[in-house]
Amino acid sequence: MVKKEIKKEKVAILLAAYNGEEFLESQIHSILNQVDVDLDIFINLDKSSDGSVKIIESLEKNFENIFFLNLKKKYGLGAKNFFDLIRHVNFDTYDYIAFADQDDIWMNNKISASIGLLKETNSYGYSSDFIGFWPDGTKKYFKKSFNQTKWDFLFESPGPGCTFVVQAEALQKFKDILVINFETINKLPYHDWTIYAYFRMMNFQWVIDDNAYILYRQHGRNELGVNYGISAYKSRLKFVIDNGYKKNVIDLYNALQTNFHSLKKDFNFSFFFLLVNFHLLRRKARDKLLILVFIIFNKI
Repeated sequence: MVKKEIKKEKVAILLAAYNGEEFLESQIHSILNQVDVDLDIFINLDKSSDGSVKIIESLEKNFENIFFLNLKKKYGLGAKNFFDLIRHVNFDTYDYIAFADQDDIWMNNKISASIGLLKETNSYGYSSDFIGFWPDGTKKYFKKSFNQTKWDFLFESPGPGCTFVVQAEALQKFKDILVINFETINKLPYHDWTIYAYFRMMNFQWVIDDNAYILYRQHGRNELGVNYGISAYKSRLKFVIDNGYKKNVIDLYNALQTNFHSLKKDFNFSFFFLLVNFHLLRRKARDKLLILVFIIFNKI
């Protein structure tokens, strides 16, 4: 008796690149090595001054499942690149969409394990813990899988976007909103945080995996590295003191309000409301205490 072949899930990988010649090829090969899924890779390159174009064109020539959008735009922020990828890639034939940076290394079961947990938990969106690694060989496990709270999506992402895997139909709904409100959403600095917030507002269940399937590379050109080490803490503290974090939160809130009018009825930035609900604004216990301090000093 002939064994029936199990249909593999169809996955689109959206990869935003910029001056990535040093690590781009190894990242892409770690994606091509994914097991038990049928995937295509869509790459968009922020105008670069290195050899990234030649690397991508060569890969596209040699692999039939690599597609170079090459929109020839100057973005400046990775989020703008990803928003353009979402706008230009057709999701109709895919079951899931995943996001990739240009310089990480994926374990070969990253996507299949993510899909497995999505199905197991009946979730629409997935993110996970990860392993940061540095040029000197240092590796550190970073936990993001703390329990989600009522309002955490307004104040933080559920992990780096390179861990995200989402149902294609759900992301299509986000894409519809993005196209209509592109001018507003495209100003937001984080595509991953924005997608998570949208999914939560839509009551699309999100699961944060306590396993790590990605080596998240840290180097001097990271747009936003992990919050680790004295210099990183100082940088982020300055960002809060200068009201950068507060601005990001309020901008996201305003963008969401455009499509979710109930948000204004349920949440507000009054001192009393934030003070009473501070424990619902972040996931990690330490971060809840920090957000309380931010509230007291009017940094939220």
